Parts: sequence; C-alpha cells; structure tokens
Amino acid sequence: MALLALGACGVDESGPSWAEREGASPNAGAQAGGDAAAASADDSASPLVVSDELSAGQVPVEHSTADSEDPVGASSVIVIGDSLTESAEQQITTELEALGLDVVVDGASSRRLIDDRGVEPGIDALRNALAFRSPDVFVVALGTNDVGEKPPEEIMADVAQIVALVPADAPLVWVDTWVHAEQRASHYANLAIRQALAGRPGTTIVDWWSHGYDEGVIAGDGIHLQEAGKTLFAELIAEAVEPLVGA
Repeated sequence: MALLALGACGVDESGPSWAEREGASPNAGAQAGGDAAAASADDSASPLVVSDELSAGQVPVEHSTADSEDPVGASSVIVIGDSLTESAEQQITTELEALGLDVVVDGASSRRLIDDRGVEPGIDALRNALAFRSPDVFVVALGTNDVGEKPPEEIMADVAQIVALVPADAPLVWVDTWVHAEQRASHYANLAIRQALAGRPGTTIVDWWSHGYDEGVIAGDGIHLQEAGKTLFAELIAEAVEPLVGA
C-alpha cells in the first residue's frame, strides 16, 4: 500500500489581512489557555455570501459523510497540506505506517491553495502527483496560508478547484485551519471549507481549529507546531484515514 502526503505552511504576514481590509479585527474575546470553541467575533463587521450557519468562533468537529463503518480497502492516499504537514512528516509517516500503509509526505513551506507565490501551490502539487499516482484516498491540510489574505468566497472557490481534481468516488479528508492572530478570518475560512465540501459523499473534516488552545500544541507564533502538536496533528489525520483502510 502507498500513502502520499503533501504539505506546506510558513504564513506570509506581509500586507493587510482580509480581516483588516474588511475593518474587522482578530477575535479579542479569546484568551490564551482558554477554550477555542468559546471564542466570539462581531459577525456584522463583514457581510458574507458564505452562509454563516455556525455561530462565530465555534467550528465543531465534522464527521464523515461516508459510511465509515465500511472500510473502502484503501491502498494509497494523497495528503495536501502546508508547513504543518512538513514539520510533522516523521509523525505522520509513523502513524500511517502503523495502519499498514506505505507513506510519502511532501511538505512545502508557504504553500497556498491555488496561488503560486514562489512555492508550488496545493492544486499544482495535487495535479503533478496525479500524473504519477492514482491514490484511493485524498487528505488535504491546506488553507492556513490563505487565512486573512482572501475573503471566504475566494477560499471556497479555491477549495472547489482542488476538490474538482479528486475523483468523485474517492474518500476525502480535509484538515481545517487555526491562526491565532486571525481567529475571525480563520473561522470564516473554515466555514468556507465546509461549505465547499457540503454534500460531497465520503468526506471528513478534521477539526484542527478546536485544538488551537491545547497546551503545548501550538508554537509561539500561533500557527506552527510544537512537538506535541506534531504528534496530535498526525494522530488526527490517522484517525480520519483509519476507517478507510480495509482489513
């Protein structure tokens, strides 16, 4: 069996963020060491086309729309991400090899969904990988570098472009975002990701957002991973993939 994981992060903080351009500010109600799910924001600051069906600051765990009780007998997986994936390569490899999968991890710092800023974007990484492989399961951990840089509607459209490359019958796992300094924008990016994936069969969203305040997980920059965070990131991916692996 083979598993391919593609990743990148290294957020580019130059220029005004989407929240700043829209006159919004990062969530002032969240406190370090507090409960990320309890964060709140002023929704009225930026009218959105993206449906805000979830209360601001609360992005709950999303469960698979697939019948997770019935393994699909996956023998190969592709995971597209950012520098979180890059930094956790060893941990991801260990966790997924424990499922009996061969693992390839491809991480590239500052990778975005579809924009090329001198780093191969996720959509090209996926397209290039598909030229050589036909994975059974797709895992995506992208969007962090787009948070605060693009409005939710554009993120939703970018996600849809990536998903369009994934075979309609292939299981898909998507890891959502957490950016401490851009909590409001991160929240809406996560809503955009969910809306782009809504109704797609066999799709699971890994709730990374809810771990933003877990002790020892996130580094001082509010984005990248401490050692415990690398382990947790890998474990969550493996937990989402495990039901898809046949006996």
